[in-house]
This record gives sequence, structure tokens and C-alpha cells, in this order.
Amino acid sequence: MEPVNRDINIMPGFFGEIIPAENIPLQELPEHYTALAKSAKDIYNLWEQAFQNSAVVENAFEDNAQGDEHFAETFEGALKVAAKEIEFLNAENSHLKNQKREIAQAAEEKEKSAQELIEALKQENALLNTRIETVSKDFKITTEFLAEKVQKLNSNFALIRTDIL
Repeated sequence: MEPVNRDINIMPGFFGEIIPAENIPLQELPEHYTALAKSAKDIYNLWEQAFQNSAVVENAFEDNAQGDEHFAETFEGALKVAAKEIEFLNAENSHLKNQKREIAQAAEEKEKSAQELIEALKQENALLNTRIETVSKDFKITTEFLAEKVQKLNSNFALIRTDIL
């Protein structure tokens, strides 16, 4: 039984290579899940192979008194290796679930923070709009006032001019 070769940068494990989750950037987690699924499939294939091997060993047992011993060694060895791989994958799966939970929690916190910032900006925008309205009204009143003063000054200049002429 040869381990399945995966074409990614990974560490050697029981059945080939395993990627340590703590070294995986968050954006590559889906690829890691795929690698874990491949490992699970490899384990299944090994179990299937072990059962097929057990049939071969049973035939050998009928022909040979040593077949029983050989069967036990092959089957138990495959079971032990598969059990260790399953244990490792379960631990890795737990780690990834915890990481996923942490990522979701961080995302919720960021969303909450962003929502608070949006609310603060809305309030600030409302205050600025109120201030703009006030300044616009003041400007309009000032413009009207100045227009009246300019008109009075023009009238006074016109009177002074007529008096001078």
C-alpha cells in the first residue's frame, strides 16, 4: 500500500502529507478542507484495501498454516495506522472548527463596529445638514439685509449726486 501523493507543499503524515492548520492563511482554508477530504478518502481506500488484503490473506491461510498470523499482522497494522490517521484528522477538524468560529466571531465584531461607525456618520451628517441649513438661512438674511443697505446707499448717492449737480 503506497500513500497517495498530493501535489501541494505539506508535511509528511501517516498516509502521505498533512497540512498543519496553524500554518494555513485564512484564504487557503477551503484548500485545506479539500486536503482533509482527500486524506479521509485515502483512509477509506486504505480500509477497503485492508479488507481486500484480508480476503487474499484468508485464501493464503487456507493454503498455509502461517496465513492466520500474516492476516493478523496486515489487518491490525492497517487498522492501527488508519486509527491514528483518523485521530489526527479529528484533532485537525476540531482545530479548523475553532478557527472558523474565531473567524466568524471576528467578522461579527467587525460588522458591529462598522454598523456603529455608520450610525455615528449618519448622526454627524445630520448635524452637518442642520448646520448647512442654518448657515444658508443666515446667508440669505445677510444677503437680503446687505441688498437693502446697498439699495439705500444707491438711493442716498443718487440724492447726493442730484444735490451736487
